[in-house]
Amino acid sequence: GKYLIGIHVKDKYSKENLDDFIYENYDVSISKAKLEKVEVSYNGNVITNGEIGAGKSYVIKGYGNSENGVLYQ
Repeated sequence: GKYLIGIHVKDKYSKENLDDFIYENYDVSISKAKLEKVEVSYNGNVITNGEIGAGKSYVIKGYGNSENGVLYQ
């Protein structure tokens, strides 16, 4: 997004409201997270053929990265 950053300065003993100021525009870019890998396993063995069976409990793991940390859902 776009942000306008402003700074006002004043000497400690100045009789003015404000001695000087500056405003600058900044663009803040946010990188997107990237999903690197999904892994499905059963009894500790990774499923590599893409086939799973009904009625079994599997462990599903996702691996991703991002500059700011990854949140998983």
